[in-house]
Amino acid sequence: MRKRQSIHAAALAALGGIWPALAAAAESVAESAAQAPPELPEMGFTASLVQMLAALALVLALVLALYWLARRFLPGQAARGSAGGLKILGRLALGPRKGLVLVQVGARVLVLGVSEQGVNSLANIDDPQEVARLSGGGGEFAQSLKQASQDAEAPR
Repeated sequence: MRKRQSIHAAALAALGGIWPALAAAAESVAESAAQAPPELPEMGFTASLVQMLAALALVLALVLALYWLARRFLPGQAARGSAGGLKILGRLALGPRKGLVLVQVGARVLVLGVSEQGVNSLANIDDPQEVARLSGGGGEFAQSLKQASQDAEAPR
């Protein structure tokens, strides 16, 4: 029991030596918190507007630069349009996730069947007059498709 009391007495003595330093530190923190932070200079409406527009221009320039980089360097971007001699002439929906597509590849037109299972070539049109008629847009796709399928079924 006496040993315990001596440990407590030693702890209190140590805290007694540190206590004034802790109290002084707490007091200086309280004083610095009571002081108001330095005020920023006031900006007028025009200066704020110019700053906001400059930041907006910077963000837009960054977005456009990223868009340009993505179009230039990411793969698969050429497949969106008519690239590499491929051109989609028309589409005809036959049902949900099913349809027919006319695709011009160079000097010929392919009639493709598109379904959930994949893409199948249904007919190849090599006749230059027929290719010119189909690629020129001279008629509805359904009529052109009907004519192409009749031509494909005709014996040669």
